[in-house]
Amino acid sequence: MPVVHISTFTADDDLSETAVETERELSTTSSGLSIANPESDPVPTPPAPAKKRGRPKKQAVTSKDQWQSDLQEAPLEPAKNLKATITYYLAMFTETQMRKPDKQQKSINTFLCLSSDIKFDTLKAQLLQKIHEKLAPKTLAYSNYSIEWMIPRAQTAPMSLSTAEDYQFLVGHALKQKSPSASIVIALATPPTVTPTTVQTVTVKIVTGAVKMSLPGRSRRKRSNISNAKAETPLNVNINTKIQNLQKRWMCSKPGCSSKHCFVHPEHPDHFPLGHEHLAVWAAAWIMCHQRASTTLPTSKPPPNHHKFNNIPGRTAVSISPLLQRRLTECNQPATGQTGPVFNFNIPPEILGIFCPIGAAQPQPAQAVIEASRASSIPVDHNQLALVPSAAQHGQKLSLDEFCDRYCLSQDIHTKLHENGYTGTKTISFIVI
Repeated sequence: MPVVHISTFTADDDLSETAVETERELSTTSSGLSIANPESDPVPTPPAPAKKRGRPKKQAVTSKDQWQSDLQEAPLEPAKNLKATITYYLAMFTETQMRKPDKQQKSINTFLCLSSDIKFDTLKAQLLQKIHEKLAPKTLAYSNYSIEWMIPRAQTAPMSLSTAEDYQFLVGHALKQKSPSASIVIALATPPTVTPTTVQTVTVKIVTGAVKMSLPGRSRRKRSNISNAKAETPLNVNINTKIQNLQKRWMCSKPGCSSKHCFVHPEHPDHFPLGHEHLAVWAAAWIMCHQRASTTLPTSKPPPNHHKFNNIPGRTAVSISPLLQRRLTECNQPATGQTGPVFNFNIPPEILGIFCPIGAAQPQPAQAVIEASRASSIPVDHNQLALVPSAAQHGQKLSLDEFCDRYCLSQDIHTKLHENGYTGTKTISFIVI
């Protein structure tokens, strides 16, 4: 009888994707149909299914309920630590280095390793600690420094680090890197520049009755186009005010005059043109000489005694100050012939015996010789006035130090001889009484 073997294979999760494989083997026996006994009759092994050609089928997709159950049964993995460490490379510049050109500046370098979840105030405290260690400033304040950051190949343009938003922006860019890092540049904040004023400042000095003035921008060398603004001082403000008052007072109304401001003497109708230098000298003399705060100038006030006002009509030498007259007289005197220097040298009597040998005639006192030479018109022989007679035999040639040491002369005599140009016994022999 035929034997039927049915074997069913079912997938684990989805029945729709699995197929039921049925194997039937028909065996013909001598009698009718009967079910084979597995113990008595051996069951033949089913043949292996043939592999189908083509792409393999996709794995069965689990249903939503099955996925949720598997997720609940799966063991929970420990949460990973999301905190990262950021390395900050600091470059600090001192005040001296900031004054140098950019290519010559040298920085003081250090680093910081901080967590990415710290607050901005903590970062500022750490930066101030590094500034105190490396720069040692007198006043430690975060606002006194210009702090910028950048990240190579990510944020190349320098960005300011002054607020908490700037810090969060830095952390966001740093964490994108495999090794979080950032470069921070710390430099002393430059003070705000002073805007130049429209009024020209004038520096005036008064020396012994004469006023000297120097205007900015009058140097021999060519200066650059960069404007050097000068700070306003009370003296400059007062001078500018006086210049404006003088311009209003001496405004020239004569038609065809070459100058807008002219000085007119009460007794002479000729006009003396007043330039900016004349007005600056006049205003400085008005302030420095009179020391008063009046804003109006009397009409009878004459200009100051200055060489720029020497050509004023009606001015004579009498109006010049006595000190200036004496200086001008000394300058105009012809130079006299220059005479040689006169040395007055006094030698004690006890030293005279050193130079005069035994039996030689003692020289007369210096005062008696001078009086005798004045009383007599006969010229005196130079040998008679010499301290050492020319007939005397000269001793060893000694230096000034050896001479004073040998004859036990004091330091005062050594200094006196040295100051008068005597270097040894060779020059001492030419001393004249």
